[in-house]
Amino acid sequence: LDPDTAFDLERARLGFALASGEAERITAAVDALSSLIPAVDTLRQATWSVDSVFLALEQGDLDSACQRADAAWETVVAGGLEPTALGVRAARARMHAVHLRAGDGITQALMAAALAEGLDSTESISAFGEAGEILIAAGEHDLGSAYTRKAARLALRWSSPHSLVYVLSLADLALEEGRLLESRAIVRALLERVWRRGDDRYLRWCLIRLAQLAQRAGDSKRAATLLGASSTVVPGGAWASDPDVCELQAILPAELGGEVFRE
Repeated sequence: LDPDTAFDLERARLGFALASGEAERITAAVDALSSLIPAVDTLRQATWSVDSVFLALEQGDLDSACQRADAAWETVVAGGLEPTALGVRAARARMHAVHLRAGDGITQALMAAALAEGLDSTESISAFGEAGEILIAAGEHDLGSAYTRKAARLALRWSSPHSLVYVLSLADLALEEGRLLESRAIVRALLERVWRRGDDRYLRWCLIRLAQLAQRAGDSKRAATLLGASSTVVPGGAWASDPDVCELQAILPAELGGEVFRE
């Protein structure tokens, strides 16, 4: 294989290894990629410099992540790659590194979102969604909500499974602000999408949120029914330990009575 093709395959192997948490395969893939870097083109070199930031973040090495993030950004700027998907990804890498290291990252969040404005890709979804989360946590609620809304709209248009979580975030914002009808409409739109695709993870989350909405609207019986339905989608410890499930399990028996709740 030529070095560029070998790099692409090793990068894919690293992605699978990270997803499965196989430490030995992660190490092998990283070693292979590092050995290939001198022989690949400049775009792949820049790609690996950005990937290495996320790898350091995955491993909890925040000091290294911050150093690599600055170097990766300089590499991207030197290559004139800021307005590309890789540029947005590099900005996201800096945003996460600074946020996790110093609890800040607002400036980097604004930059990542600004770069995402001119790019129609799944990178834009992540940039808007993650920037929104950081800004909301920092008290910039209106701007953060606006970015979350952009992420949700793009996620629905792209039908990106990973990014549909931002649609749930948008529903959560509406729920927190007492806009129950809006929140319900968002969840139901997402529910229809994931039902057709058979995505049990999102189906469970949608049912739990509909249960929350029913409880907030005063329909405790419907809330309990929806909560019970959600338990049949992905049964087991993951369901029982969900904070929203725990909250409903604490509230609903008191509102309905234990026997009615169990029924």
